[in-house]
Amino acid sequence: MNNLVEYYKNDCYKLPFNSLYCNDIYNNQENRISVAIELTICDIKTTKSLTIPLECIGEYDKSYCLDAISRSSQLWSSYSGYFRDSLTICQSFKPEIIQTEFLNNQLTILDYLTRLQQQLNTQIDYHEHLDKKLLIKMDYLLDNLLVIYNNSIFHLTNQMFDSHHSVVKSTDMLFNNLAKIYFDHFNLIDSNLNRTSSSISNISATLADISQYQYNTLEKSLFDYLTSFNYVTNYDYLNISIKAIFELLRAILAGFTTIFVIVAAGSLTCIKGFMRSLFRYSPKSRKLRARRLEQRSSKVKEGLRYNSAPI
Repeated sequence: MNNLVEYYKNDCYKLPFNSLYCNDIYNNQENRISVAIELTICDIKTTKSLTIPLECIGEYDKSYCLDAISRSSQLWSSYSGYFRDSLTICQSFKPEIIQTEFLNNQLTILDYLTRLQQQLNTQIDYHEHLDKKLLIKMDYLLDNLLVIYNNSIFHLTNQMFDSHHSVVKSTDMLFNNLAKIYFDHFNLIDSNLNRTSSSISNISATLADISQYQYNTLEKSLFDYLTSFNYVTNYDYLNISIKAIFELLRAILAGFTTIFVIVAAGSLTCIKGFMRSLFRYSPKSRKLRARRLEQRSSKVKEGLRYNSAPI
């Protein structure tokens, strides 16, 4: 028995005492026979003077192997002892069997855990590689998107400015044309007003001449009429009255002429002032205003292009 414990250190003696045989050895006669045969074969392997029967090599039939063992008294003695002590042997080796199985199970579990850890590390490395590729691709796509966005903003800004500049230029051209038309009309009206003023002056002079002529004619007629009378006594009085009437007529005619001239001149002055207020922009001031508008537009364009320059 002690020798068997020593032999258990050999792999040949370990196999018969595994859990499969020892767990069923109490209720299964065939397992006791298998344990006894395997231990007998281990004895043959450790003894150089004995050879293993052919019936017990490989996947043998237990009945034929027992017949071969029974033909040798030495082998049969070993078999009988192992068969008789198989229960005790299994009971004796049970703690070591359990420990061995536990160690084997632990090694198996450790092997599985090692493989699992390796697979996890492989998966982690693969996912990290995918994450890096994904980040690189996302950065590339984001850069392209930013370039497209900036270029689009730049082109849209230029188009908007060009449209604005075209509208400003067209509006300014339209304003200049309209101002030119108004200025031409103003010059025409001013020329007509000047001619009208000259005509009024001529009319005033003519009226003054007519008034003077009528006054002289009336004075001569009255004087001739009165001198035909021979009322010497009242002549001086009548002469004084006639002179007073003449002076009054002269004042009335002069007053009408002056009022007419003042009203006409005031009307012309008001009309000229109103027209000049409508056309207060001369060609020189319009050109200066257009140049300042162009300078402001250029500054706005430069600022927009600087803020929306493409990458």
